[in-house]
Amino acid sequence: MRMNTALLVSAAAWLLGACGHFDYPFVQIEGRHFSIDALDSIVDGVTSEEEVLSAFGVPFEQQDSPSSRTLRYYSVRRRENVEKGLLTTRRYFQTVTQELRFIVVSGVVVQHRYETNTKEDSVKE
Repeated sequence: MRMNTALLVSAAAWLLGACGHFDYPFVQIEGRHFSIDALDSIVDGVTSEEEVLSAFGVPFEQQDSPSSRTLRYYSVRRRENVEKGLLTTRRYFQTVTQELRFIVVSGVVVQHRYETNTKEDSVKE
């Protein structure tokens, strides 16, 4: 009787071990990754360009015009996720696009905008 119980427990553990959800790390595809932790401290009309550069680093792109400068931070990252069931495997890719723009006039941020988009592409197996 104990042998059957041990066998059932082992079989159940093996079945549960075969199932699960696995998130792999993000891989940078385009641009440069940037942290948005300091975004809440940005105040239009108050925050300086130096403070932006200190908080976010070198921008991905910079455009200068006679009256203003635009600092653009851009990142596209992708990771693979796998969901394994008893008889099925679902693999999908999660792509995260982030864009942060600052318009600077006379060394002060006059406008900033942050946008993010997440997209999932499913691949059946």
